[in-house]
Amino acid sequence: MEQELDDRISALPEPILQHILSFIPFKQIAQSSIVSKTWNMAWTSFPFLKFDREFFHDTEPKQQRINELYNFIERIVLNRHRQELYIQKFELYIPLQTLHQQGLLALVNSCIGYAIELNVKELNLYTESGHFSHYSLHQNVLVSKSITELCLYGCNLKLINSGDINLPNLKKLVFDTIPVNDQIIQNLVDGCPVVEDVRFSSCDGLESIKLSGISKLMALELGFNRKLKTVVLQASSLQSLKIKSSLKYPEPWRIFNMVTCKNLKKLLLYSTNAVTDRWLHKLLSELLLVEELCLLRCFMLERIKISGHCMKSLSFYSCQNLVEVDIDTPNLDNLSYNGQIISFSLKALKVLKVCLTFVGSFPETASHDKMIEFLRKSSDPKSLTLDISTAEDAIIPKELRQTLPSPSYNVKQLKLQLNEPPIMSGMNKLVDVLLWISPHLDGLIIEWGLGPVTSCMDNISFKFSYKKPIYKVENTNCCKLLPFPCWRHCLKTVQIESLRGSADKK
Repeated sequence: MEQELDDRISALPEPILQHILSFIPFKQIAQSSIVSKTWNMAWTSFPFLKFDREFFHDTEPKQQRINELYNFIERIVLNRHRQELYIQKFELYIPLQTLHQQGLLALVNSCIGYAIELNVKELNLYTESGHFSHYSLHQNVLVSKSITELCLYGCNLKLINSGDINLPNLKKLVFDTIPVNDQIIQNLVDGCPVVEDVRFSSCDGLESIKLSGISKLMALELGFNRKLKTVVLQASSLQSLKIKSSLKYPEPWRIFNMVTCKNLKKLLLYSTNAVTDRWLHKLLSELLLVEELCLLRCFMLERIKISGHCMKSLSFYSCQNLVEVDIDTPNLDNLSYNGQIISFSLKALKVLKVCLTFVGSFPETASHDKMIEFLRKSSDPKSLTLDISTAEDAIIPKELRQTLPSPSYNVKQLKLQLNEPPIMSGMNKLVDVLLWISPHLDGLIIEWGLGPVTSCMDNISFKFSYKKPIYKVENTNCCKLLPFPCWRHCLKTVQIESLRGSADKK
């Protein structure tokens, strides 16, 4: 039976076999060549050559084995070069210090050269330099007519003649941890007329960037370029912009101009001291088509107002000095907030999903009062996620529950995420509080971490079904502030499941 199944798989067309191979680690792909002649042919012409860090991960002892692995890589690439076989993607990890000590840099250059001669489409080079300078990039890389995706990590462009950069078919460009200057970047941009996705990260020496005349540029990411002072964007096709900086080296922009980017739809600003209340308001007033806005660790923000008919997703993460947010976005679908409980106002027709992470503890009733008010102003979504440190912090005092209406009575799916495991003896009380927050749930999940040094999660989930709602009940004290009877008057069944799949029906 197994032999018959193997024969049926081997009978598949070669492109399908290669598609299957693309889902497994490269070392196992090479091993598949011994299964049968069919698999060997599929391997021999396999167009995705991925010699990444994982490929070298189990190399022990490293100094002795790495020579053998690179000779193996050279044989594979050389064999394809001799047969003039097509290479779609060539990915290579370059541990520079080890290769320099063993005199293997010429071999690396040969492999890259062969890939370029075979018209490689996607070229990814990852350099680990250690105490050595960056790897000097092969001369032919930046004049390749075939490359459509170029990702360079830790390479050196000093030996490249900046006037010779010509990548006429490049669509995606990634530079990470590469020493550059403004002229190299400008010549690079000029030499990539059809580029759509550009990412410059940790490029030491980059002080000014001006992108203009790139008619197809759709996505730009500038991250952790600590000397960057001027950003000028003239790209009417740009739809996604991400700006990131570190707290240690905030980017002190003197000029940030993107007025012509009228079609921008996604904007992410991370840890940027240049983002003030006034700056953000002016920017958003000029970019009326933005649909997604994400603000992360923008510590200069204090009181902001965000409005727009196109806005569909808003995220605020760890903006520590933020004290007031006023949102007027009638078409908002998703809202995420991480921080202290602040003054909050939201005007939206129908938010589908809200995720709230409240940092700090709840030592006083006033804190729970503020949390309830925050929830009440979150537009009562269909799905709500609450991230709170402990189960004790999630317990809203009974006196508040008796005097205030449920803040999120239209929520159907509620998830509570805790940093610490809840005490099981208090689970009934916790569930009762959550059913007060949202008294007609279809599903409830309580999730928590298993310990301070593990990212594993455990959870318990509840699925509720209801009888036909009863609109006239004798005792309505529990739901007198609701537009409909709460779960106590119409609950039919509850299904309880743990992470391990045990279930209890009642």
